[in-house]
Amino acid sequence: MWKKLKMWKMGLTRKQGDNKIQGGKESREEALMRSKLLEKIDKDRLYTPKEVAELFGVDPTTVRDWIRKGKLKGLKIGGRYKIEGEALLEFIKAE
Repeated sequence: MWKKLKMWKMGLTRKQGDNKIQGGKESREEALMRSKLLEKIDKDRLYTPKEVAELFGVDPTTVRDWIRKGKLKGLKIGGRYKIEGEALLEFIKAE
């Protein structure tokens, strides 16, 4: 799933049934998907890795890995990760 997210962030798509990656501009579908994702995020809220994982369609372990690797800004509060809404918006808009 990370590969799909990475391709989406880079503006690359894969047509169904085709192994070639189509580069360039976001398709209408991808732009709609991105805007819906942006609408769901409240920039003043703290999210758990589980909530972020549900938004992106990945496993919570993946979200924690993104935080550890510095790809996503997160806070450790009481031994648990929390992600600020503002950090999520930056993560989506990056690249």
